This record gives sequence, structure tokens and C-alpha cells, in this order.
Amino acid sequence: MIVIDSNAWHAPNFVSDAERGFVSRLQVAAGGIVENSKRFVMLAGPSCSGKTTAARLIKQTLALSGRTLLCLSIDDFYKGKSNTNTASVDFESVEALDYSYLQTCIKLLLQGKDIEAPIFDFSKRQRVGYRTCRVYENTVVLFEGIQAFYPEITELFPAAQIYRIFICPREKISFRNVVISARQLRLARRLVRDFRERDSDASRTFSIWASVVQNEEKRIFPAAHFADVQVDSTLAYEPFIIRTPLLHMLANGCDPTHAEQSETLKQLYEVFPALPSRLVPSDSVFREFIGGENND
Repeated sequence: MIVIDSNAWHAPNFVSDAERGFVSRLQVAAGGIVENSKRFVMLAGPSCSGKTTAARLIKQTLALSGRTLLCLSIDDFYKGKSNTNTASVDFESVEALDYSYLQTCIKLLLQGKDIEAPIFDFSKRQRVGYRTCRVYENTVVLFEGIQAFYPEITELFPAAQIYRIFICPREKISFRNVVISARQLRLARRLVRDFRERDSDASRTFSIWASVVQNEEKRIFPAAHFADVQVDSTLAYEPFIIRTPLLHMLANGCDPTHAEQSETLKQLYEVFPALPSRLVPSDSVFREFIGGENND
């Protein structure tokens, strides 16, 4: 548990210290890819753990060792509207993926060939295009997503060539006798991110959260022990930063069936004084959730 002193939250280095800690943990994980000479990296973790930014930071670290990293999001392999009813699809499942095309891309990558990677737009709930991904002799390919450790995904690769990284907020945060759990941290992240990026209001995010958690307990967290390394993405400052956009969002109300969940979060986050989002670096993992602009 991270216990924050009443005077520590407004210290000049409060945010920067947390940022340095996370980057350091991730650099250790990235070092293992080079040390073990792996061609493929599977980056997994539950919802809103910071997988996308982690992939970018790993790419920067590998570049220092002369390696190029091709980052592929498993999310981009979701089926489009023409293939499935996205209003009811379980995005946590393998069935939500265009598994056949994923297999095709992986086969080409194993042969050292370029691929046309799909691009999925969550706001439109459909595939919107493709991007050409070049593969070179020194290329390491990283797949990131909640399904990255699923057997249906890992069985498509030679086991000896895979390096597994599991990322997730692990710590509770305690401040003025209020404790926010790691799962509540991720729920707050998801509420704000989905509202901002996926045009999803609080009611919709609350309505799917129970199934998200159920799948995490069944398929994601049990697979964590297969990881070569685990990275904690908890940031001590985050309740102070996300407080403003989260409370603003919850103030707009939600379906009565989720009123209790909403009120619980409001009571927790109201205890934390607000810090301006401008303190968060533009390349921070936390920008995945609050966005690139200041939300003060």
C-alpha cells in the first residue's frame, strides 16, 4: 500500500518521483527482452493498466540497444460492424477478434515478412483501415492487449521466442484514512478514458465493468504467473489528477442501477485535493486515461 502523507501531495517532486519509478520498472522489464534475445513480446494486463504507453516506452528502450520494435495492438484485430453485433460483443474474449486475420499476420511475421495491420476505431465500433508494418532483421514484435497471454494467442508463436510482460496497478493508495484499491484506480481510469476516447458515458462503463472484472479473475490474473516479469503501473499521484475529470463526469449522473457504484467513487475521490493535469508529462502512462490536454 502507498500511504501518502497529508503534506507530501503538494511537494514539487511528487509527480516526477512517481513517473521516474514507473519508467525505471519498465526499463528493467525491457532489458530482459534484449538479454534473452526474444523475437516476440506479449504485453498483457487487465483493463486500463497502461499497456499502450508501456509498449511505446519499451520501444524507446530497445532502440538504445539497436533494436527496432514493431508494436501491434490486439484491439485492432477486433471484428467490425459487418462481422458482428458490436453492441453486445464481449471485447474481453477471443471470439471478438478477427482470429483468422490475426493468424495470417502472425504467420507472415514468423517468416520475417511485412504485414498490413488493421486499425480499429472504438468510437465507430469498426475497422477503419490498415497500416503497412515493415519487418527488419533486428525487429522485435510486441503484441499488447488483455488477450496477449490467452493460450489461443500464445499458441500461434514458438514458445522459445516469446517474452511475457504483465503490467497492472498493484498497490492501494491511502490518504487521510481513505483507501482506494488498485481495481478502483483502474475503474476511474476507464471511466475517464472511455468517456473521452470511446464516447461512452458512465452508465455504459459501469454496466460492463462487472463482466470485465469477472473475465480478469477467470483469465487474466491467473495467467500473470506465466510472465517473465511483472510491472506495477500504480502512480501515487493519480487520484489527485484524475479527481477533476472523474467527478465532473459522475456529476452528470448515471443509470439508477449504478448509482451506488458512482456514489462510492465520488466519496473516495472527493477526499483527494485536486492537482492540475499540467504536472503530468506529455509522454506519461497516465496520459492514456486523462488525455494529452490539460483538464484543469
